[in-house]
Amino acid sequence: MDFQDIKDLQEEEIIPRFELETVEQLQAIAEPIRYRMILLLRDRAMTGAQLARSLELSRPRAHYYLKSLADVGLVKLKGEQISNGMIGKYYRAIANYFSYDCLAAQWREKQPGDPEALRIFKAISDFALTVLETSRDNIMQSEELVRGYHSNFETALTEEQYQSILTDLRNIYDRLMEIRRQNRAEKNLPPTTTFRTTIFFTPMPRAPAPLEVVEELEDEEKS
Repeated sequence: MDFQDIKDLQEEEIIPRFELETVEQLQAIAEPIRYRMILLLRDRAMTGAQLARSLELSRPRAHYYLKSLADVGLVKLKGEQISNGMIGKYYRAIANYFSYDCLAAQWREKQPGDPEALRIFKAISDFALTVLETSRDNIMQSEELVRGYHSNFETALTEEQYQSILTDLRNIYDRLMEIRRQNRAEKNLPPTTTFRTTIFFTPMPRAPAPLEVVEELEDEEKS
């Protein structure tokens, strides 16, 4: 694969949305470094060495995290390029957005205290915290913070109202993705400012996992 092929690969469109199928997939991107890798690989194909430089990791560590994402099917090898006698393998995220709606539905169907329900709950919680931390880093570094829109409040909703708002939020996401696609295709685009969109529309847990159970799950993961 020559340089032109790699350049074309960088501009290749990926699917807008992927529904996470397993808890292991959600656990993979709930880890902060792997989540940051996914953000980079949504934009373009990169090698393990390039990811290591971007994330300030050693190459072995970067390749370890990259392999773990590939093992659960969230990134795929897209091509290779020889440079200075070394073969660079280029990986790309399979989608722009990863949804855990199906896993959340599974959680709702299970009994409180069910081990699988607790695994799902913890994975969703870890993912939410990782997204928040990533957004926090962005806020701390942004020089144009005042141009953003920030709000946090609670509202009691009926199921019908909840579904309606959820649809509105997904439409906003779809609109942003379409603007992103159009801008990438535009040859004479005026100057732009990149905005990070972090959407949290989160119901208060009705039956949070008991602390001792969460700690037990963490001990199992470490062993």
